[in-house]
Amino acid sequence: MKQSASKKNAFNPLQALLQRQQASHTVLAFKTRAAHWQLTGAHFNHLHEMLGKHYDQLDEMIDELAERNRMLRSPALVGLAAVLKESDVADARVAMDTADAALTVLLGDHETLIHQLRKDAESAARHEDAGTNDFLVGLLQIHEKMAWFYRATLGQA
Repeated sequence: MKQSASKKNAFNPLQALLQRQQASHTVLAFKTRAAHWQLTGAHFNHLHEMLGKHYDQLDEMIDELAERNRMLRSPALVGLAAVLKESDVADARVAMDTADAALTVLLGDHETLIHQLRKDAESAARHEDAGTNDFLVGLLQIHEKMAWFYRATLGQA
């Protein structure tokens, strides 16, 4: 028996891309939160506030990525094992117990996402999905600003 057009789940060629971005953002949000919890020292208050703001922004991005996939009739990514498997951002592999160490790790992760978001936005454009392209470019701009904050704090701006 054929399904009616309204019940068919249209194939979303950007499903894997959006799920990968959701996974990468989830790992980065956790690492940002871990740095927020662990850091101490002379610049504690500034870093604690900045990292708190950043993980709140990342949490919002994760939700928007999952919802974008649902808008396109695809499932959001579910499960921590899937998050770690699909993420372009590696799980924490070094101690992030000093400000310089934590910010260097997080800066590298944002640069990874900036690079991948550029490629993914181009892919969305090739698939003629202007909504997803615009959405990914918006995320790219937020990550560029976060990376700038980390570079400036590290004295690399």
